[in-house]
Amino acid sequence: MLLRLRAAALTSAVTLSALAAAAIVTPGATAVTGSVAPTSAATPSRAAGVGSLTVSPALHVAGQAVTFKGALPKPGKRGIHLQFHMNRPGDKWTDVKKSSRTTTASGAFKFRFPAPAMFNISYRVVGGGMATKPYLFYAKPQAVTLSVNGEDQTNQFVTVLPLAPFTVEVDSAADLYPDRKLEPPPFPGRVINLQQRVNGSQWETIDTAKADSGGFASFTLTGALSGEQVLRARAEDVSTNGNRIGWTASWPTYVEFNLFPEFPEFPEFPREPADSWAGPAFGRTTTPPVTDSTGATDASSQYGWYRPVYDFAWEYGQSLSSPPTKGTALKGRWLESSSGSGRVVTFNGALAFQSKLINKGPGDRGTTSAALTGNAQKYGRWEFRIWQNVREQDGRDFRMRVELVPEGTGPGACSPEAIRVADMQLGEKSYSVGVRSAKANAEWSYTNPSTPAYSGLHNFAVEVATDHITWFFDGKAFATVKSKGALSGRTLTPRVSMVGLEDATEHNGSQFSVDWVRSWTLETGRQAKNSRPLAKKAFSPTC
Repeated sequence: MLLRLRAAALTSAVTLSALAAAAIVTPGATAVTGSVAPTSAATPSRAAGVGSLTVSPALHVAGQAVTFKGALPKPGKRGIHLQFHMNRPGDKWTDVKKSSRTTTASGAFKFRFPAPAMFNISYRVVGGGMATKPYLFYAKPQAVTLSVNGEDQTNQFVTVLPLAPFTVEVDSAADLYPDRKLEPPPFPGRVINLQQRVNGSQWETIDTAKADSGGFASFTLTGALSGEQVLRARAEDVSTNGNRIGWTASWPTYVEFNLFPEFPEFPEFPREPADSWAGPAFGRTTTPPVTDSTGATDASSQYGWYRPVYDFAWEYGQSLSSPPTKGTALKGRWLESSSGSGRVVTFNGALAFQSKLINKGPGDRGTTSAALTGNAQKYGRWEFRIWQNVREQDGRDFRMRVELVPEGTGPGACSPEAIRVADMQLGEKSYSVGVRSAKANAEWSYTNPSTPAYSGLHNFAVEVATDHITWFFDGKAFATVKSKGALSGRTLTPRVSMVGLEDATEHNGSQFSVDWVRSWTLETGRQAKNSRPLAKKAFSPTC
């Protein structure tokens, strides 16, 4: 039935246009002055002094090749290119790299270019001192789900009979939020890999299929005698016909093999006393206030670090395996892992760590992690822009841990040699920084007791030199270690984790997103060496 409904929608231009128009701005979004909503109009029209612009198809995902069609207000063959505007206070129109094209003699143009990943970003075409009207993008997020024996696709915990065949159906264009009009388009023929969890947190492919016209793929497996199998589906890259759509994966699904009709209930996690985590006195509010992105000042701009070695921003639908698009060393990829119910994916131009498909009810558990490999540095600067959301308040909170670890450490939750850039319980105002050194048999740490880190966008940065390590929050240096023994002497790389307690089967449903990750050398700008010294204590092999 879902297949027939989706096929009908795809073959109906009226239905498709209505869906696209309804999905431009999600409920609660603010209209953008000077921007226009996407439209399915096929014939461009010129206004005095302003060129025309349409983009099709209106229904698309990040990285999908879309067609820009229109004309500048005056005829003449000339060079043109794209510009973008983020529609935030203080933002300006900025050139889009590698988007240069040429108009016809009439001033008309028609070309294809990958759609941006960020919600509510405007594009326009400029050339010869002229510009078209802007077009407001709202790319649909990729959504992959896995259903066992026809159960609800949002159910991540299911039971099947031992030694019996069972069916796994994957929807690579799932409609997870019908009220928000976010259903992405399917890509027939897309490779779908069915994977199982191995070694506690890694994934291996056990079967492969191709998506049909509705985006579905089916697999048949045989249940084990007992125990459980954790599955996920990974929709692979789409790189034909100008598309640059990166791979994405579903949330893990736990399949238990027993004779009971339902997956056993999770034991309820003991509820913390209310005054230990809630209320203004302890820095926790029911709904954390939202701060504007302009409050997240870059340390790089404050200290003149200039051009980065790399800048991961996930602006055009890249996957975790994609190299950075900006910087002096365009190499490296992110390795992801999950020991529980969570996943890490690119979403809305960021790297999103999500604890579970539905952030309500039991089952949020385990550690979800991503580590960069292939672009490590022994010394330098690193900066991360992050925001977070806690969806529940009836269990323990996950921790957000941002680190520099020795190259080759890989994903995970703890390392005997690590520089903690930020380590905090999600939703709290305090967070800690420090460095652990097995070589020196010592640790250095400091807890910043009251920050706005739990709400809005904020920047966490660290500078690592031969004679010091300094930490920054929103562009300000606040802590320093000057002991040479604190450094392992190995090349370092970022690792970001949503950390859950190993013995807890329920945490508060949460998500945090890394807007970008950047790195610099020490060759430019000012170094910061004289902030608050960190306390030294005995080394612990655990985090």
